[in-house]
Formats: sequence, structure tokens, C-alpha cells
Amino acid sequence: MKYVDYLTGNLKNAMEKALSVSYNFVKWAKEQDVKDLDQLKRAHCKNYIEQKK
Repeated sequence: MKYVDYLTGNLKNAMEKALSVSYNFVKWAKEQDVKDLDQLKRAHCKNYIEQKK
């Protein structure tokens, strides 16, 4: 049972981190005037990654 609790805790932490990263990207994209996924370009993603380095 301890192992199951350990895995569940790690999964929960990983999901929370992924949600936080996604939220931050969406927030940044909105600042770049991206209002729809169709407007999102590969250059946006590259710029975001470069900015985070």
C-alpha cells in the first residue's frame, strides 16, 4: 500500500506541474495576441522556449 500511495502522490505532483506549465504557456500566448489554437505557430513555441531558458 505504501508503494501505491507513493506512485499516486508522484502522479498527482506530475499532473499539477503539467497543469501549471500549460497554464503559464496559455497566459504567455494570450500576451502574444494568440486567441485561438489556429493562430498558434511553431515560431510562438520556439520563442516561448527560448524565453524560458
